[in-house]
Amino acid sequence: MVDISQYISITKDVIVAVAAIVTTCLAIYGVKSWRRELAGKTQFEIARNLLKATYKLRDSIADVRSPLILGVEFPEGYDVSSEKSSAEQKSQAYSHVYCNRLKPLWVAIDEFDTAALEAEAIWEKAIKRMAEDLRTCINILHDSIRFYIDSIHSDSINQKKEFDRNIRKDISASRNSDDELSKKIRNSIKALEEELKPHLKR
Repeated sequence: MVDISQYISITKDVIVAVAAIVTTCLAIYGVKSWRRELAGKTQFEIARNLLKATYKLRDSIADVRSPLILGVEFPEGYDVSSEKSSAEQKSQAYSHVYCNRLKPLWVAIDEFDTAALEAEAIWEKAIKRMAEDLRTCINILHDSIRFYIDSIHSDSINQKKEFDRNIRKDISASRNSDDELSKKIRNSIKALEEELKPHLKR
């Protein structure tokens, strides 16, 4: 006659073993789920930070390029309506305007570069290329401002009309302008949006 206590003991051992296996499987699944959730949250935060920095940079670029220059932007005592100002005085006045306009842009660029580096660590080349495209637009803007002020200082505005026209388009444009630099800026931002926004849908 078989001792029923042996069956009970064996059954207990099997149940304990199965429970241990199930617990291990659940733990592994839990760790994997946690890792996926953590990775998703990290990507969400990095995408959100870079997108915010991109929009701040976009707005700073628009402020620099604003066609409207208010009288208070010029140095104190400078009369923008006076025709008696020398080329040097005029160039210094516009240099003052654009130096002040560029200060918030440099801050925005630092924030953008930091956010872009974090994103590059995850998404590598795609983000790096897109960030460089937007950075190139800013370099064009900065160079055009410098050329414009130099041309005022040398009193050479309108001597090369096509060149000056293009420079003016670079540094003075509304948000919806269709000049080449405006298009490049919008395309660069759109590319970043298309890359980043899917990571925000979580």
